[in-house]
Amino acid sequence: MKPLTAISGRTIELRPLGTDATDLTGVLAEVELLRTWRNAFEIGRWFGDQGPIQPAQHAEWVQRYFADDGDVTWIIKRRIAAQWRSGHAEALEAVGALSLCNIDREKRKAEIGRMMVAVLAQGHGYATEAVRLVIAAAKGIGIAEIRLTVRPDNTRAISLYGSCG
Repeated sequence: MKPLTAISGRTIELRPLGTDATDLTGVLAEVELLRTWRNAFEIGRWFGDQGPIQPAQHAEWVQRYFADDGDVTWIIKRRIAAQWRSGHAEALEAVGALSLCNIDREKRKAEIGRMMVAVLAQGHGYATEAVRLVIAAAKGIGIAEIRLTVRPDNTRAISLYGSCG
């Protein structure tokens, strides 16, 4: 069982990968959205020299992910106002993802990783809010040390993570 669940913030909600889907097709659509974001040049270039992630390669990762209780990936969903026939309501739109991985409750350590925000959603503070929510959730399950790896030329990410402590 994954150790963390949905997290609600001021402008976003973090939903664990696959939990909003009502069937396998919905899970697969969410998983493919991750691959699409990851393969976008503006995002993928920060993940190293792996090149585009192919469907078979991504499917292998998905199998490992769902089998690993020490890895939680959230879909970052921003709140948007929606107009329905019955009146106003709030809807959620997927804009990115963030993971807390290598969770070791015994050693009280974990790692933040796989942060990505869709290009058109960047610059609105969603990533900052997501990181802060994940840090708070990790502390809530007893994690005392959170690590991350970031490329030295990724100045936006360095600034983001620095602002979150």
